[in-house]
Amino acid sequence: MSSYETSGDDLLAELEETADRERELVDLVRLDYDAALGSISGFASSGAQLRGIGTAAWGVVLGLAVRDESALLAGLAAVLLVLFAYGDAYHGALYRRSLSRAISLEGLLDAYVDRLGIDAEDPEARLRLRARLETHRFGVHRTLKPVRTTDLLKARPRLVFRAIYPALLVATVAAALVYAL
Repeated sequence: MSSYETSGDDLLAELEETADRERELVDLVRLDYDAALGSISGFASSGAQLRGIGTAAWGVVLGLAVRDESALLAGLAAVLLVLFAYGDAYHGALYRRSLSRAISLEGLLDAYVDRLGIDAEDPEARLRLRARLETHRFGVHRTLKPVRTTDLLKARPRLVFRAIYPALLVATVAAALVYAL
């Protein structure tokens, strides 16, 4: 009977150790999720600030170009617009990458919730979750892939990148051409 009690005690200790390890891994996923949310917030606010500052700078330089009838200043306004649009698109791409990571982390946390609820008695579901937790790559910044040109071409909000920035650029180039002639 003592060997049965010992094996039962060993099993209980192993289950407790497994539960503790699982909780530690979930705590790390939560930290990772908080970091992803912080990145999302930072990238979104940086992009919005760039958009506002860029539009203001463009407007000031274009206004000076109109006042002085200067093709050079109008050209400078066009360059400023392109640079700020690039910065805006770059931050938008980073935002989308961070958002994708946050959604992935939510899926992992959702699997943990299922493990506590509907999958509590399913040993295969517990093993799948444990495997996902143990193979998860932690670190939102470490896992961000570099921004590619195709990411910049998919910039959001579409209205800004497909209508507003191009319209401002066309108006600026037209002003530069008018003053150059």
